[in-house]
Amino acid sequence: GARQAVVDGSRVRLMPTANAFITMNPGYAGRVDLPDNLKALFRPVAMAAPDSALIAENVLLAEGFAHAKHLAAKLVATFRLAAQQLSSKDHYDWGLRAMVAALRVAGSVRRADALADESDSDDGAEAGPGAAADASDDGVRDG
Repeated sequence: GARQAVVDGSRVRLMPTANAFITMNPGYAGRVDLPDNLKALFRPVAMAAPDSALIAENVLLAEGFAHAKHLAAKLVATFRLAAQQLSSKDHYDWGLRAMVAALRVAGSVRRADALADESDSDDGAEAGPGAAADASDDGVRDG
């Protein structure tokens, strides 16, 4: 095969390990189809639906939630029910991107709440013996 190509008048060295990919989301709000002349240049590849529960669990863990697996299962079920039972208008998005955004906000709220709890302590005094038991039940990892 050729080792060089001319692109916009310049000679470019071809690398056999380089590829170009186009991600298409047909039916996604605000997206248009790729023109047929460009479609002909690319091979279609089928993709599997992502595992929303696994993604949610990992985002929750990254945001500091200890019971991430349990919370992820509940959240995925909630989003699935919302998508099935609420309005199907295009401006309502119950997909993975919206779910991850909600998880990020939950992490921000959790961190802000933890900072508020620290600033509410009495003159920096050490927490009493009951504080450790309370902290272990709130769903947030220590550290």
